[in-house]
Amino acid sequence: MVLQFHTPFLYVLTAGAVTLGLGDYVDAGVVTGVVLINARIGSIQEGKAEQARDAVRLPFIDSLKVIALPAPRG
Repeated sequence: MVLQFHTPFLYVLTAGAVTLGLGDYVDAGVVTGVVLINARIGSIQEGKAEQARDAVRLPFIDSLKVIALPAPRG
């Protein structure tokens, strides 16, 4: 989930949270809410992408065959 905070959009929004220090509590709350919602949506999408990747990968793993070749004679 921490990786969700490493996008330029979220850096801008996080910098906007400085308004809390300036006393604009409503704006700071809105910025914080948007950052948290964006991070949550990103983590949900990442989880779905991982599930899709695993769903595609598993059928191929079950059908693998190993062919052992004889050792070369020297």
